[in-house]
Amino acid sequence: VATRMSAPPSFDVADFPVPHGREEEWRFTPLERLRGLHDGTAVANGGGVKVAIDAPEGVTVETVGRDDARLGKAGTPVDRVAA
Repeated sequence: VATRMSAPPSFDVADFPVPHGREEEWRFTPLERLRGLHDGTAVANGGGVKVAIDAPEGVTVETVGRDDARLGKAGTPVDRVAA
């Protein structure tokens, strides 16, 4: 049985199989609520994602590109949705 712990970490979504809900780590996940994020059928409606961060003093928050050298330093995705 393949598990998340045995999956090779990757930022490439194609490196992970599409979950169907029968896998142990996905069996309690209501996949229909992901609205296609897990299988590539999600439809972009132009709304984008809005993120509001209320960081405490001394904390710096920034958005970086996928080519930023810091990506993967604190962990690399081990499932399709995270990739």
